[in-house]
Amino acid sequence: MTERDALLTAVQKRVERAQSGGDAAPLLEPAAAAEASTLAAEIRGTRDPDAWHALGMLHWLRSRALPEGEDQGDLADAVSMFLPFILSDFGQVALPRPLLPQLIDRAHEIAGSALTALSESYDPDQIDGVVAAWRRIVFLTPESDRTGKAAALLNLGATLRVRHMAGGALTDLDSAITATEAGIAAAPEDFPAAKTMRANLGVMLQDRYLRAGSAADLHTAIEHFRAGAAAAEPSPERQMAFLNLGNALRLRYDRDGQIADLAEAITVTEQAIAFDPEDPAARGNLGLMLTVRFQRLGNRADIDHAVEALRAAVDRTPADHPNRCARLSGLAAALGVRHETVGTSGDADEAIDLARAALDAAPRDYRGLYLGNLGGALVRRFHDTHQAADLDEAIATTRASAPPSCASSPWPWRTNTPRKKNSMT
Repeated sequence: MTERDALLTAVQKRVERAQSGGDAAPLLEPAAAAEASTLAAEIRGTRDPDAWHALGMLHWLRSRALPEGEDQGDLADAVSMFLPFILSDFGQVALPRPLLPQLIDRAHEIAGSALTALSESYDPDQIDGVVAAWRRIVFLTPESDRTGKAAALLNLGATLRVRHMAGGALTDLDSAITATEAGIAAAPEDFPAAKTMRANLGVMLQDRYLRAGSAADLHTAIEHFRAGAAAAEPSPERQMAFLNLGNALRLRYDRDGQIADLAEAITVTEQAIAFDPEDPAARGNLGLMLTVRFQRLGNRADIDHAVEALRAAVDRTPADHPNRCARLSGLAAALGVRHETVGTSGDADEAIDLARAALDAAPRDYRGLYLGNLGGALVRRFHDTHQAADLDEAIATTRASAPPSCASSPWPWRTNTPRKKNSMT
């Protein structure tokens, strides 16, 4: 018999005597604490469910037998010994019911920290375990604890979405939506993260719309974003709701072509900018929406305002920011549209300079897209100047380009705007 086996047998006998005969004396003997300490050192860092459970029961029963004030050390040890049965796949065992609230609270803290770490730096070796941990926390949280149940479901949904974003499995996104919807249903009226949960659900539904194309998902996402935007108090969450609502309305406009959706998208994005005038994302979104409306209605003020907003977005984006290339490309596109329809002096040259800067800043996987954008800008100028060098370079860059490698690509150069110049006002 190994030392681990001998120690485990000794600990289990003490636990059995206390449970069957109600005799706590064997638990309180100095030898009991020594055996437990030695066994814990022996199994530290190992997967040994039998030993961890026996130690948890020993410390739990000791904490019940010791006088108040002397029981906290054993109580803390019991929580530590039982936690692997929630946070790791140690199998299903009976955990002391009075200890469950403390175990769940501690599991929330640890699994929450793991979720934060995965959101900041994805680790494929850790994500499945964190998803499983949140599933166990949801299962163990009683229905009567509505706040705890809602919080666990919120975090389960968020973790599943992290895994979906990394792996692309639509089943993970479906499960994330189901968990978040269940969290909203479980939450009490004063649930502190209610707005966050609805915002998360809206983003997930929008993600699924982009993957699967269900109009119902997009409509429901808009309603969740609209509810967040209607919050009375100014807050970063409310500004994000405005941004999300604007993006979702723009998507619905792209789908259905209702100008009212585009108009509202512009209005709520302007409200987001009013909340934070320095936010480059909001200004960039506004510029793209105004460009779309100009192409639809031909109001000169829209394209001038679009160029202004997109220029402000570029100016507020650091040189090393991953979105700088997309914002440079967006400004170049708006200038190209204005050049083709209005003929503003200098727009074509600046558009080409910006397209080159966007290409220089683009990640390797997106270079094909930005090469195509540059080619489009050169063709635009060729139509005016008839310089062969522009056409030659446009052909070369277009041949070197490749289809975009992601569904959400930066603002495209190619548009249906007529090349005829006019004097729209």
